[in-house]
Formats: sequence, C-alpha cells, structure tokens
Amino acid sequence: MKSPKVILRLAHKILMRVKFNQKIALVWIPGHSSITWNERADSLAKSVTESDIYIEWIAVEDICSYYSNFSIQKPIENFRNSKYLEILGDLPSILPFAPWLKNRREVIIITRILTQMIITPALLKRFGLHNNPFCSVCNQENTIEHILLICKKYLPHRRIFCLKLNLNLQIFSSYKVFLHTICSSKLHLQVFLQMLKLFDIY
Repeated sequence: MKSPKVILRLAHKILMRVKFNQKIALVWIPGHSSITWNERADSLAKSVTESDIYIEWIAVEDICSYYSNFSIQKPIENFRNSKYLEILGDLPSILPFAPWLKNRREVIIITRILTQMIITPALLKRFGLHNNPFCSVCNQENTIEHILLICKKYLPHRRIFCLKLNLNLQIFSSYKVFLHTICSSKLHLQVFLQMLKLFDIY
C-alpha cells in the first residue's frame, strides 16, 4: 500500500513468470546485516535518489513525505532546486490541508491526485499493465487530468461540483488551477472527495 508502483511492477513480473510456468519462491529474510544480497539492496535503495532513472520506482507518497520533512528546514528552495520539480510540477503542499482529511486513505488519494499518480488506464499502460491508455469517449490519453478536466463523459459531474460550491466551470481550465481551488478550503476538499466516485475514482 505504501509503494503502489513497486507493487504493480512486481505483480507484472510475477504474472510474466507464471505465464511461462516459471517457479517463484518468496523468502523472508530476518535482517540486512551480513547478508550479501540484502546489503546490495540496501545500497541501491540509498543511491536511488541520486539518479533520475529510478524516479518511476519511487512511490509518490515517499517522494512527498521526503520533501515534506526537508521543507521544515528549507521551506521553498529544497523542492524548487530538485529534479522532481520538472516531473511533478509546482504542487500545492499537502501539509496545510492534511488536518482536513479524515484518514490515511484520503491523504493517499489526494496525494496521488496532486502528483497525477492515481491509477488510470494511462498510468497502467506506462507499466505494461493495460493495453489501451485512451478514453473510449474522447479518444485522448486517459490520465487523471483528462478524467477530471476534459472528458465529455464527466461534464455533468463537473457542473454539479461547481454548483455545490458556487464555483465557475473556469476552474477546470488547467490542472494547476483546479488543484489549487479544491485545496483552498475544507469544504471544497470534502465535496471533491465525496464526488470522486462519480468520476469512477475510489
């Protein structure tokens, strides 16, 4: 649950081996000390943040948590000087509105939406777990941005959302504007979370 992308990739690897009737053994190891391959894994884990290649293997929640810890010491410069800014964009910080969220599940959902890493056909396609990344209605890449802002299928739900909060549909003009709007108040965030099922997001 803490590393969804890693789990998805491992699931894919396992399924591929099952398909070719290859045997898989899962072995519990008590600790890292003096165990060669565990020491190697530990070493790779420590070096992972030094290479752009491994960004796809790092769970979004771990990235956000890592930068949240540093933001206490360096509030602005740390994220803006990092390699993640280009990939994740200028995001609202989850720290100010985290108290508005009821549980860890809501924190994870909002974090994934902020970083565009919530599970969609387009995201699954990136990991070889879905054949068709395109929307069946609009024939565009079926990303979270497409689902929330563009898809014709969900236009009535966007209108309901705006009516409930007395907002203009203009908030859907860009993903950044939309995110900053829903994160601007407790009410906006709560209504948004309640409506996610209408967008087929759970």
